[in-house]
Amino acid sequence: MKQKKALITSVSLLIGLIGIIFLFRFMTVTEYTNDISQNFNYFFNAEKTLPKFSETVKSNEELSSSEKELYILYKVGCPYCNASHQYIEQKITKLDNDHKRNIKYVNVSSKAGKTLAKRYNISKAATILVVSKELTRGYVSFDSAMEKNSKIVPNKEEVDDAFTVFNTII
Repeated sequence: MKQKKALITSVSLLIGLIGIIFLFRFMTVTEYTNDISQNFNYFFNAEKTLPKFSETVKSNEELSSSEKELYILYKVGCPYCNASHQYIEQKITKLDNDHKRNIKYVNVSSKAGKTLAKRYNISKAATILVVSKELTRGYVSFDSAMEKNSKIVPNKEEVDDAFTVFNTII
C-alpha cells in the first residue's frame, strides 16, 4: 500500500513538473500575440520554423558605432519576426555590399538586444531600428509585421520606409 502511494505521488509530481515546463515554454513563445491559437504551432516548432538569421549580433561589443546601422530585432519563436523575415531578406538582397555591411540581426533576448531595447526604447521584437547621427533623434524604429484579417503578415510599408531611411543616409 505504501509503495502504491509513493508511486502515485511520484507520478503526480512528474506530471506537475511537465505541466510547469509546458506552461513556461508556451508563455515565452507566445509573448507577442494575444491569440493563443495562432501560436500553438510555434510552441512545438519555434526553433524549426525560425528563419536562419545570419550575421547575428550577440554581445554589446559587436554593436557598431559606425555612422549608420540597420538592426533587425527578432526573438526565437516570434510569429511576427517569422512573418516579416522573407520580405526583409528580399529588401537586403537589393542593397549594394557597402549597405549590407551595416545590417545586423539582434535577438532581443541577448545582451546586445537588451541593450538596444533599453537605449532606443524598443518594447517588442519584430522591429527594424535605423541608427544614425544624421537622424533628428539619432534613431528611428519601424514595426516589421502586423495583424491583418486575423493573420500575421509583413508590414511592407514600414519595412519599405525603414530601408528608404537607411538608404538616404549618406
